[in-house]
Parts: sequence; structure tokens; C-alpha cells
Amino acid sequence: MQDESIDESWLSEHAPNVICVYQLKNRSLKELARLAASEGYEGASLLECRSDKNNLFQYVILSIAVDLGQARQVHDIQLDELVAIKASVDQVVPSVYPLRSNFPQNFPHLNAIWRGERRSLCLYDVKVEEIEDTYSPLYFIERIRWWFKESAYGRLHGEDQPLDPALAQSFFTLLLPSQFSSDREYSVVRTSDNSLAPILVVPRERRLGMDFGCIALETEPVPHGQMLDLPRTFSNLVEVYEELGVNIAELVGEQILDIVASNDSEKSNRLECDALIVVRTPLLRENKQVGGFSTRAYLGHETSLGQLGEALAVVAKHEGSYRKLFVATQPNGEFLKKVELLPVNVQEGFTPEKAAACSGLSEPLERHIALIGAGALGSQVALSAARMGAAKWSIFDPDFLFPHNLARHIAIGSMVGSSKADLLSREINDLFQDNCCTAYSEVVGPSIEEASSFEVIKDADMIVDTSASLRVPRWLSTLEQSEKPQKSCFLTPSGSSLVLMEDDPERQLTLSDLEAYYYWLLYSDDSLNDHLAFGDNIHIGSCRDASVTIPQSSMGIFANIIAARVVSNELQGTGQISFWNLGDDHSIESKVVTIAAFKKVKLGDWVVCIGDALQNEIANMYALASNQETGGILLGSVDLRYKTIYLTGALPAPPDSTSATSYFDRGGEGVWDSIDKAAKCTQGHLVYVGEWHTHPVGFSSAPSSLDDKLISWIGDKCQFNLRPGIMLICGSDGLRVRVISERKKVCETVI
Repeated sequence: MQDESIDESWLSEHAPNVICVYQLKNRSLKELARLAASEGYEGASLLECRSDKNNLFQYVILSIAVDLGQARQVHDIQLDELVAIKASVDQVVPSVYPLRSNFPQNFPHLNAIWRGERRSLCLYDVKVEEIEDTYSPLYFIERIRWWFKESAYGRLHGEDQPLDPALAQSFFTLLLPSQFSSDREYSVVRTSDNSLAPILVVPRERRLGMDFGCIALETEPVPHGQMLDLPRTFSNLVEVYEELGVNIAELVGEQILDIVASNDSEKSNRLECDALIVVRTPLLRENKQVGGFSTRAYLGHETSLGQLGEALAVVAKHEGSYRKLFVATQPNGEFLKKVELLPVNVQEGFTPEKAAACSGLSEPLERHIALIGAGALGSQVALSAARMGAAKWSIFDPDFLFPHNLARHIAIGSMVGSSKADLLSREINDLFQDNCCTAYSEVVGPSIEEASSFEVIKDADMIVDTSASLRVPRWLSTLEQSEKPQKSCFLTPSGSSLVLMEDDPERQLTLSDLEAYYYWLLYSDDSLNDHLAFGDNIHIGSCRDASVTIPQSSMGIFANIIAARVVSNELQGTGQISFWNLGDDHSIESKVVTIAAFKKVKLGDWVVCIGDALQNEIANMYALASNQETGGILLGSVDLRYKTIYLTGALPAPPDSTSATSYFDRGGEGVWDSIDKAAKCTQGHLVYVGEWHTHPVGFSSAPSSLDDKLISWIGDKCQFNLRPGIMLICGSDGLRVRVISERKKVCETVI
């Protein structure tokens, strides 16, 4: 390819080998090339395909047609811009590099890279992982065209966005304190062993040391009701316990000797602190069985633990440290009489049993819960449920806590930089002073199946997904664990609604099934059309880092709703989608939709899932059509990773359609409006997937020659979106499902 405007040196260095379209290994690149080479598409034209020396990365060279008008341009963008679209074999969303040799390198939305290297277009204001599930080659090229047009007129970079670009090359983050000043001393630390943890700058001042030298004792059981006296001195304490048959002086002396014998400097420091003696005593019922415990604590006022050991004649101080006393002497009774003890009010630690009782529950929740996502919603759900007695958790989240997370997370300021899973686990463990919660930093998805933590998820009694990632519930739906209920919940982008999806007891409806029907609800229910509309965002870092503006008051309400569902006595799910809408006055409106099952058929490499509601709708239109054929378009959602297509909507025949007993010609009136509405309502998840039509009453669903031509046309429309075309034919023998692959192979079955 010879063109003076192309940066040939860059191409020669990075993509020296010219290849054919059929040699492209990446499917996205292959379909991009086919789309650009097709006669019916004018947005781009294919120049050539290339690869690097080792064929690890491949490139599609395109000429992009930029829709420029007569308005004055702010930046130098031409009507035809040359780009190299680069991807590895498994990469879903490629990178785009402008190839014009004099292309400006100072655009606001070019990705930052090492000095001297060519910059790629910053096409999206979200992380690439967030768009992989809705990616299509056609949309990708149109996004590039949009980028060039908006750049030309200076409209690409919003006034509210920071000027610094996203730094794709750096794996480290430095967090400064809000009152950072060069005249103070700081420590630079990382609060996690994970090499990707943020680097934290903190003031060096910190409080060290301990206030009390504490020893804890447990006595022999005593009858309930005998421990009534409060001692004023240590001598009184000895006397009280002697009456109960307990030699408290001997027990205290043994504990002090254990500290001295440990040769542990940290423990030895206790001997210099005021003595705090905690005595736990089992209490016997009338049947002589232990029925509870009494815990008492006594503080030695202005008497250190070491001084108490000297008075008990078990240790002596020599050259500034306490040593075991080998010469037997009598305890210093006069000193012990002067050791004032201050009785301390003791409350037992917070237990799951106490948490349940305080919440009006008869007993704590014994289920082991796997929580996926320890962000704002997940952390509050888990902590609220724990405060109601749900203590056994496995927390999965690879992310870390950043300053802006404090607006809604359970964490406090000193936790900034910590692993979200670790800090939530610590909070729950600290809540009960028990290791009942474990943190995992793995990303939950197919990759975790090789890790030991995968068994943790499989063995959990309940799985709660609060990750707000489509990948998690879709992966969970593939797990073969029919007895384990799964719940997935998320807040809508505006923060005004909460959605909870719960699978059914027999797993006839998975989370993926519920997700697919949710998109149909957004389209078909007018009250839900704006459910996924975006609210206001606040930028918290570079131009690609944005956080939704949801107040903690709203997050707290929604989190507690989910927490209540987690600790409810309903162990199994219910195969339903629940909605909660929050009004301006914080009133709640709720709605529950029970979902009918999907029939799933494997056709070629794809699984086609057909909702019962869709089948019934087609059957009704078939009956009404009588001897006339009828039909329309199919709407559904597609999972490229698991090669699954959900058919959820069969729209009726457009008004300009024509039909007779032997044919049906579907019109176009309103079709694009319906497809556009579906995309807008669902953020691109509900899409056109094919066509349906009927045969006259008495005739089977066997396809005609016209049907074969139609499905070939459908396949051509769908291949640029990396999915097969679908055709449904309703006849006297049932509903025929036909799938045409990218290689024009048709698979079919009758259901």
C-alpha cells in the first residue's frame, strides 16, 4: 500500500507482513474487514490486512469516511482518515491507531502511552471490559466515525472532564492525603501484599504501646448464684474465690510466670502496665450441668502486673526486667491488701446469636454465603446481614478502596488503599471477634475454576452477586449446583431503582434467563423504559474514571432490603425479578415479576433459548391469522462468550406488510423504531436477532424456497454482529427453530 499520507515507517515496524482476510485469526477483525469490504456499507473501506513479525497481533487497515459538514473545524480531521485496527487472537475490542503521518498527537481523547510511541484513539469513557458484552463490528466502526467527527468540532471532551488522559501503561497508584504538605513527614506504605495495591502516603505520627497488662483466667465450675461479692482489694478477690473453691492467687501467679518464661518482649511489656484481671467462671445449674458463664474483670489501680507478681512471690525485678523467683518466699500480704481493685462492668462479645436476638430473629443464620462484589452495595449488604446474625461469609473482590468510595462504602478513611474484600472481611470478623469470614482477591468468572477458591463458591449455601458485572451472573448460571440458590442484585445507573434476580429451586430459571427477560421487560413495560437511563456522574480521576452520584441514604435503603432477603428463612430462590423504586421523598414502590421458563435447544455451536411467553404470543397470532400468513421481527439478547441467544419478543406484523395464504412480505413501517427503542431501553442488550412467520392452518412448518432465501438474508444481517441469524416458522406441527451460521450452514428443529 503506497500513500504519502500514511505513516509507512510505523506500519513497517509494527505490521510488516501483508495478509489476506481469511488469514485473520481474530473474529472481530475478520468481520470488521468484511463489513468494510461490503458494497452496502459506506462508513469505511478496506485497504489491506497485516500482521506483526510473529503473527501475535493482526491489523486491519481501513479508510474511515468522516461525516463532516461546512462548520469551522477546531481540529485537523479529514473526510477520509486512515486507521490501523489492531487485536490479538482473543481480544474482543480492538485498538485503533490513526495512520495519517501528520495526524495531531495532542487530542484530548488519545490514550497516553510511552514517549515516542503512536497513540491510539480513546473511544470509550468506561473500561473496555464494560463494553465487551455489547460490542459489535458495525457499532465499533460507527464509534470511530463519531470520534473523528466530534474531535473535528471540538465537542469530544466535555467541560466537566479532567484534562489528564487515562494512563494505560501504569499498574500503580499513589494516594496522597487530603492535607498533603511538603513540610510534614510522611510514611509511604502499601497495606496489602498484592503488588497491584495502591501506594499510600500517610503521616508518620502514630500511637504505640499498651495501656493495661491483661491476663485472662478460667476457673472451675461453680454453682449459679454464688458470685455476689465485689472485691475492693486483691486480698478481697482471693477471699471471694476461696469461698467458691478457687485459688485465684495461684492462677494469677501461673499466668505471670508464663509471661516471664515466654521471653517475648511484647508480652513482657505487659508486666509494666496496670494489671487487668479477667476471670471467666462456668456456672452450674441445679442438675450440675454447665448452663452459662459469668465473666468478671478487675483493674488494679496504679498497680502493675509485675508488681502484683512480686507481691505474690513468683517474680522479682532484676536489672530492669522481671525474672522468675527461684527462692521460695511468702507473698506480701500487706501489699496485696493495699492493691485496690476497680470492678469493671463486663458485657459479653457480640455473637451471631446476640445479633439475631437483637434483630428479633429466633436464631442466627447458619448458611455459608459467598458474596461476589464488596463495593458500596455489597459491603453494606454483608455488614447489615451480619448485624442480623449472618456470620459465615466468603468475600470475593479484586478491587481496592479509593477515596471517592468512602461516600457509600462501609469503610472508613484509614482503610483507603486496602483490598475491599480484606477490609470487609476484617469488619465482619471484628464484629464477632471470630474468623468467620474469609477474603479472596480473585476475579470471579471462568478463570477461577482452576483456583482452590472455586470450591468455596461451589460449597456455599447461597451465592449473592453484587458485582454489577454481567460476567458474574452469566458465569454463575453455568455452574451445576442445583441445590444452591443464587441472587444477583444491582442499582440502576440513576440510583433510583434496585433490581434483584433470584433463580428458582430446580434451576429451571438461571440468572442468565432472568437477565434476558429483564431486558424484554424494559422494552415492553412502559414504566420501565427509562430504567437504565444514566443519571449524573462525578469524575474522580482521569477522564475515564467516573462514579455515579447516588447518595448514601439511597444506597443504605437498598442495601438493607437485600440484607433482609439474605437472612430470611426462604433458603431457596423463587425464579423472579423484584423491583424497588425510590421516590424523591424516599418512599418505596415495589413490584415482583415471576418469569416463565425458557425452552433451550442446541443448534450447531449455539444454544437458542425460547421463552414460553414468546411461544404463546406467536401461537395467538397464528390462530388469529387463520389462513393468512403473518410474521414480524424477533428481539432478543445475545451472549457471545457462551454462544447463547435468548428469544424474548416476537413483534406483530408491521402495518405495511402484505400477506396471503401462500406468502408473507414483512413491511418496514415502525421496525427500525422498535429496534432503536429496544437498544435505547436496554443499553444495547436487546437487539434484532431474526424473523418469525406462520404458515397457513393445516400446513406444516417445513421451510419453502422463499424461507431459505429469507434466512440467508437474515444471516447476512447478523454476521457483522458476530451472531447467527434466527428464523421461527409456526405451522401445524409446532414451532420450527432455524439457525444459520456465518458459514451459511442451517440447523433446525421443531419444538
